Amino acid sequence: MASKISLMGEIVTLTLVNTLEGTPGLRYIWNTFKPLLQGKVLYTPDTPAVRLMMKEANSTFHALAMLKELADLWDELGPRVWDFLQNSSQVNSLRALLANPVFAALLNQRLNGTQWTASLLANFLYNGPPKGRPPGLPPYDWRNAYNSTTGILKLLSSFLGCLDLNKFEAAPTESRLVGRALELLQNGTFWAGVVFENLQPNSNQPPPYVRYKIRMDIDDAERTNKVKERLWSPGARDNSFNDLRYIWGGFAYLQDMMDHGIIRVQTSKTQPLGVFAQQMPYPCFVNDA
Repeated sequence: MASKISLMGEIVTLTLVNTLEGTPGLRYIWNTFKPLLQGKVLYTPDTPAVRLMMKEANSTFHALAMLKELADLWDELGPRVWDFLQNSSQVNSLRALLANPVFAALLNQRLNGTQWTASLLANFLYNGPPKGRPPGLPPYDWRNAYNSTTGILKLLSSFLGCLDLNKFEAAPTESRLVGRALELLQNGTFWAGVVFENLQPNSNQPPPYVRYKIRMDIDDAERTNKVKERLWSPGARDNSFNDLRYIWGGFAYLQDMMDHGIIRVQTSKTQPLGVFAQQMPYPCFVNDA
């Protein structure tokens, strides 16, 4: 069953990727977000302390992986849920109780002030043909909820199957990291590289002050060899298409993940902390062009 689910996810992913890459209007958008969705984050050095920080930084993708696993398990658990609601003696006994006028009257007293009544509960647990449903009740029961849940979970599983949730990959040295990054750039699956600079080789815990740098493809980040464009015009560099590369290139998101991962390792606190980031401010001006 698991291999069947995996195969279906691969087919959906391949179809979606081929559609995005084969559509001229969507190809540029896909190439922009492909490193974030299917790309790898390389890191070095591969030491116990670094692995600990990367594990914490990967918590978001780990949660998504668990969600996908839960969605995939529905193919096995779903039929059991259906059989339980359709044929189990427990649910059939509950249906019989709801059909009892005395029990229904007592239950309605307990449900007073809510949106539920005994007849609505009985209608939700109804498992007969549509024509046999009591008149005046909505044509919605547990089977509709089951089918909706199944459809949502299949869609979620297919979508998450298009993502590479095993993002982080170790490299022994920075030079090896660069070599691996060049390989991944060939098919657009390199997001970034993280290089830690002040760690002891065999330390199990990071130092109080952690220094790291993020290396990215120059097309996905701001250049650092100049402070002003050659053809410069007054105004803030806030154009969402030409500027803000730290945002749409994924630099800011990765930095936020790394900072929170390091904070959790250093403080052992799971409560998320807010982060406020701002690009270099630009003085107020009047655009009279």
